[in-house]
This record gives sequence, structure tokens and C-alpha cells, in this order.
Amino acid sequence: MVMSENDQYACAGDLLKLDIGKTHTKLVRMINGGEDELVAQISSPTCASLSYPAIDVARIFEWFVETAAQLQDKGSIAAVLPVAHGAAFATLKAEELFFPVMDYEFVPPPAIEEAYSIIRPQFLETGSPELPGMLNAAKQLFYLQETHFSKFMQIDAIIPIAQYFSFRLSGKMCSEVSALGCHTDLWNPGASRFSALVEERGWLALFPALAKASSAIGRIKPDLARFIGLSEDVAILAGGHDSSIEVAPHLGAAEQNTVALTTGTWFVLTKNCCNVTPFKRSEHAARTMGVDGSELIAARFMGGRMVEDAISNGAHLGIDDLSSALENKVLFASAGHDRGSVVVNDIISASLMEPTDREARAAAICHLVLSTLASLRQIGGAQRIIVLGRFAEDPFFLLAMWLFNPAVVVMVKRPESTGNPLERVFKKGKYVIPNKLDFGREQELRSLIPDYTDAWIELQTGC
Repeated sequence: MVMSENDQYACAGDLLKLDIGKTHTKLVRMINGGEDELVAQISSPTCASLSYPAIDVARIFEWFVETAAQLQDKGSIAAVLPVAHGAAFATLKAEELFFPVMDYEFVPPPAIEEAYSIIRPQFLETGSPELPGMLNAAKQLFYLQETHFSKFMQIDAIIPIAQYFSFRLSGKMCSEVSALGCHTDLWNPGASRFSALVEERGWLALFPALAKASSAIGRIKPDLARFIGLSEDVAILAGGHDSSIEVAPHLGAAEQNTVALTTGTWFVLTKNCCNVTPFKRSEHAARTMGVDGSELIAARFMGGRMVEDAISNGAHLGIDDLSSALENKVLFASAGHDRGSVVVNDIISASLMEPTDREARAAAICHLVLSTLASLRQIGGAQRIIVLGRFAEDPFFLLAMWLFNPAVVVMVKRPESTGNPLERVFKKGKYVIPNKLDFGREQELRSLIPDYTDAWIELQTGC
């Protein structure tokens, strides 16, 4: 179901983007004709619930309202765009939240895992791999229906979390394709419709009609407008899956050899699905949906959280730190994300000396780069990688990306300070290629990479 471009809202002022991530929740003001401004950020709150950890959506909404009320020059704000990670859904009864919104790191009982594995859709239908914890959002609904059947039968709506916040702000409900099609088991990308599971479980009538992520589904509620100090004409956009919205400008139909890499809690490599040889079934790769209804393929790993402790402190790294880590084969060891938990990471050195702090941090970045390149191979490679998000501003990461795989052009989006903010979100921008090294130093470092890569592969595979 490809949406019409006419559905996009024409934003004539500043845009507030409420970004609900797994680790952090942010409010960004995208200034019309100016630069983007991070207004505030909090750790994404959780709370205890029935029998599982939950996302504290009430606190997030309260924080947004309080933070927005403190903004200056509120008269120039024209719209609000909610975006969120792709593994959280809200259930409602009479327009009120019914079950707490489940945290996807909840590990269900073995009986639920076994029962769901029997009824979950085939990979060929959804392109969605079987994921740990509750990362397949349909498993969340299955758990609630199986363990709280009588209560579940009372709900009258199911909406993705981004659309829950657009509903809270506008009073209008909708579904959105990028949120439905993000490894949820709820969507059939090839047929552009809900999966058979949705109908079989009796959920189909509970999902509201689709809206385009960039479309205005309504105006802000008058009471909220008065409390925050906004015009009652402020538009509330449908919103969508955070990574899908971030890559939207970079993956048009003509971009067959381009991969967009979003970097945060998750590292997600996304590529246009047209004319791509079918990839092998894997826990780390999936077919997903773009905000325009196009089919994408994506590979992902929990990179940001994995290396957080190793890289959170200290000065910027330099070429000598990379050279030392490569020469001494200082490796970052991690078993990654397993059934909703992250194992303790370790730093291993082939030399007899204890790695320095700078070597350890360089090794963590090298681990991210090699994991990224392994994920890239899962989706058929690329000629260009556009790096987005946190690590697009890390020159050491960008340099290592180029050194480890010189055949791929590494680019970052040039910051824009002009034009309509919604166009900056959804339309293609301009790119720059980060500075590289002089030839002599490049050759020196490249000579160390093959042995280092072999040691890293041996550590990851145990052979």
C-alpha cells in the first residue's frame, strides 16, 4: 500500500519531534529556516506492571508537556512529530490505555515462547525473524491474550507507540506502515497488508486505518494547547518508526547501491528492497517497511548499548590509538543481546601488556565497525554507506569505517539550516565524505587490518 505524496503535511513553521528510543527519549526543535536544536533528553522511563516490565508512557507524555511548556517563541511552532522504536504497542479501551505498554526486553515464560513459536507467521510471509524477548511485537499481544484473556477481550484498539502519542496529543487514532512492518510479525510486506496471524487471532478490527507518517491526523487538543501555550492550529502528525523515518530521505527507488546506517542503541543498516537477491533467514536481518510504503531490508545489532561503558568517558581518540589497538590485537569481546539481557563485555589483548584505556576504547569502535561490515554482507553489500545518528559525529568511527572497507564510500549528511523542517526529515539532503589520511599512514594501518580482522572473527566464532 504505497501512500500518495499529497498526504504529506506542508509545515509552515517549527517542528517539534518527540523521539522515544529504547535508551533515551528526546525532544528536538526543528527550526523553520534554521538549525535543529536538542531541547531536552531523559532516560526512557520504565515502571512495574502486571507481570512484566513496562514503558512508562504516562511519564513520557507528562515530560513532553512540561518541557514543551517551557519553550520560548512558541508562536512559531506549527507541528509535532512523534517517532519511536519499533517494538512497543498500546492497547486501549474507550480511548484509555488498558494494558501497560510492554518493554521488549521482557522474557516470557517458556510455555509462551513454545506456544508462540507454533503459531507465528512464516518468514516468507512477514520477512521477520524470530527474535529474543518481546522484540516481535505480535508476541506481546499473544502473551496478553493468553495470560489475561478476559481482559484482553475488552480492548477496542491496538496502536503502535508513536501513534499512541499522536493520539494523546490530537484525540485521533491511526496506524502507520513503518511501525507495523518493523519485525513485528503483524505485517506482510510483499502483499502490503496485515499478516494472516492478525486475522487468525481476531486482532484485525482493533487496528485503526493507516495514515502516512508525515500526514497531519488532527490538531492539538485545545486543553493541551492552552497548557503548553501553543496555537490550537498546531498540527499533530501521525509519526512512525524512528529508524524508518531517519533513513527515509536516503533510500529512494534509484538508490540501489546505498545503505543508510542509523546508530544509537541499535545499529540498523537499511537498504531499498528493489531487485535485491533474497537474503538468508537470520535473527539479525529482516524485511521492513519504509514510511512511504516501500519495502526495505535491514540488518541490525545492539551496537550502542554494547559498547556504551567502553566509550562513554575519555578524550577523543586519534590515529596512534587505532594503530596501537591494531598492532597489539586489542579486541572487544561481547556475546551481545541474548534473550533480553546483555552479557558483560571484556577487552582482550594478544600482547602481554594490559590494554590502555585508549586502546580499549579504540577496540570497542573497531568492534562496531567489524560488526557493521558483517551486517552489511547479510543484506548484499553496498557501494555507499550514509552514517546517521550519534556516530555520524564521531570522526574516529568514520575513519575506521573507511580503513576497514575502502571499497565502500562512507558519507555523512551535511547539516542543513535552511528550508522547511519537515522536508529536512523526509527529503533527500546533501552529503559530505569525511576527511581521510595521508597515503603513508593509510598504508601502515591497512597492513595491520587483515590479521586484526582474523583475530576478531576467531574471537566471535570461537574457531
